[in-house]
Amino acid sequence: MGITTTLLLAFSLAMDAFAVAITRGTVQRFSILRAGSTGALFGLTAFCAPLLGWALAGSFAHLVTSIDHWIAFILLAGVGGHMLAEGIAQKGTPAVKMRTLTLLGTFMVAIGTSIDTAAVGISLAFTKVQILPAVTAIGLVSWVAAASGFLLARRIGRSFGERAEIIGGLTLVAIGGHILYSHLTSPAF
Repeated sequence: MGITTTLLLAFSLAMDAFAVAITRGTVQRFSILRAGSTGALFGLTAFCAPLLGWALAGSFAHLVTSIDHWIAFILLAGVGGHMLAEGIAQKGTPAVKMRTLTLLGTFMVAIGTSIDTAAVGISLAFTKVQILPAVTAIGLVSWVAAASGFLLARRIGRSFGERAEIIGGLTLVAIGGHILYSHLTSPAF
């Protein structure tokens, strides 16, 4: 796999991290440090997940590929549903209450968006690829994408007003649903 293909793979895998970071940033107080740490969590999981998938490919490939979409859906729908419920409970308040989301919550969402990258890691095990440069590119691109999404959320969040958390929750559920739908309707499934 060449550098162009590796970068295209990294960018496509980072799109979920970008979208989710926007939703996280709309309900969290803005800071460069939070943007960087959010990006780092997404980047770290995007680095580790395909490496783990690659390492486990030999003996556990059939287990991971058969349930990865369900794990991603449950994690993303759970977090998104929680955000949606909180957003609905706040409806009618003058503005969305900015708050600090927990590190564990952000980490769980990052894992949810990285489940597919674990499956990609499995497929990389069956190709001629140097795994460390590939997962490094995936992790770095995800880090930059998530940090950028978080930073953009500041501007986008203001325009969303009190509906930011509702829209964020719906987006997370939609991403989880898309992952589930794409796997259940895939000809390879």
